[in-house]
Amino acid sequence: MPKSHLDDMPEFRYYILSLKWSPGLPDGQAVWWGPDNNGYTTDLMQAGRYTREQVEAKPGYYNDGVEALAVCENIAITESRMVRLVKYPGSDWWRERIQPKETTDDSDG
Repeated sequence: MPKSHLDDMPEFRYYILSLKWSPGLPDGQAVWWGPDNNGYTTDLMQAGRYTREQVEAKPGYYNDGVEALAVCENIAITESRMVRLVKYPGSDWWRERIQPKETTDDSDG
C-alpha cells in the first residue's frame, strides 16, 4: 500500500475538506463535511470530525485528493483561524496552505 500523508501524523481526529465544493467561494472559503457524512458547512466548528480509522478504512471516500481531503484537526483549526485574520482574496487558501505541493526532480540520473 502506498504511503499516505496520514502515515506521519499522530493519532488525531480529522476534518474532511470538500475539494468538490470549495473552489470559487468568496474569499477562498473552505467547505467542510458535516458530522456523520451528512451535509456541508463553511464553519469549521459545525463540521464533522472523523477518526483516522474511518479515513484509512475508506481512503477513496474520505481522502481521494480529488473530491475530499482529510485534514488533521490541528492543521484545520490553525489554518481556519489564519484565514479569518488574513484574507486570501481571490485564492483558495486551503489548497495553497493544506495540500502538499508537487515536487519535480530535474536532476539527471
